[in-house]
Amino acid sequence: MHAKNKSYLKHLMTLFFKALLCMAYAIYKIEGINALFYFIPSSLIVPTLKKYGARIGESVEIHAPLIIHNAKEDFANLEIADDAYLGRDVFLDITNKITIGARAVISMRVTLLTHFDAGKSNIRNVLPPASAPLLIEDDAYIGAGSVVKGGVIVGKKSLVAAMSFVNKNVTENAIVGGVPARVIRDLEK
Repeated sequence: MHAKNKSYLKHLMTLFFKALLCMAYAIYKIEGINALFYFIPSSLIVPTLKKYGARIGESVEIHAPLIIHNAKEDFANLEIADDAYLGRDVFLDITNKITIGARAVISMRVTLLTHFDAGKSNIRNVLPPASAPLLIEDDAYIGAGSVVKGGVIVGKKSLVAAMSFVNKNVTENAIVGGVPARVIRDLEK
């Protein structure tokens, strides 16, 4: 296929997905947009998040599918600084604010949580609903399949090993890993 034809087809597909996004929002509001993040082209994710309230810097790369949970009316609880990267299948619970720093890397299948709610379970009597913001600072790296709990700060230039559960703050320049995550060593030593 000629380059001109490919470019034309790409343009048509972009128009199709933009129209689909507009229709989904008109019918289902923000939940319609969330549903489309499963399969729209990655190139449309950042402009769509910005359009619906997220604050996103320059040169941010986000891959589909993206899963956003608890966006009430918009994506205002999401802030991503310049040059950050989010891999495939990242799950963002934006009940509370999630801030991702400059050049931070959120690997594939990472889950960032900002709330707990046991629903109608009797566990609710022991552990009532709770919500807290989450901060991933500049140059931090969150390894594939990790879960980071609300209320946590992942410090600058720190590394969370793959498949870790982070329930406490991670200091700058630290490598942490495990369930729950523990300090393995200092990156500067």
